[in-house]
Amino acid sequence: MRNVARAQAKEARLRLNAREVEMSQLRVEMERAEVESQGLRKRIGAERARGKALDSTLAEATTELTDMHRRRVGMQQLLGMVMTLMVVLVMRLVMGSRVGGLGMDGPLTPGSGRGVGGPGAGFNPRL
Repeated sequence: MRNVARAQAKEARLRLNAREVEMSQLRVEMERAEVESQGLRKRIGAERARGKALDSTLAEATTELTDMHRRRVGMQQLLGMVMTLMVVLVMRLVMGSRVGGLGMDGPLTPGSGRGVGGPGAGFNPRL
């Protein structure tokens, strides 16, 4: 009976030792997993910060692009007005007082040389 009890005690000690080895291996794996988990948390935090920075940069770029577009449209409109003014001025210089209608060189009076009849009718020295 003593031998049976000793054998059972020895078997229990062996199982206990095996369990302790298993537990130590599990502790090592748990510590490794915890370290990995902390690293992943740090990476996730860094990615979140990077994402927020990209969002703010994108918002600034969008605002700048909108401002540039607004300025470009304004400059195009201004250029169009200047070009129109230049065309009108060139036409005025080339064609004389005929551009813009009557009354540019003073009132139309008999004998002024403009209009129907009178001295110089049909003759325009500016042509």
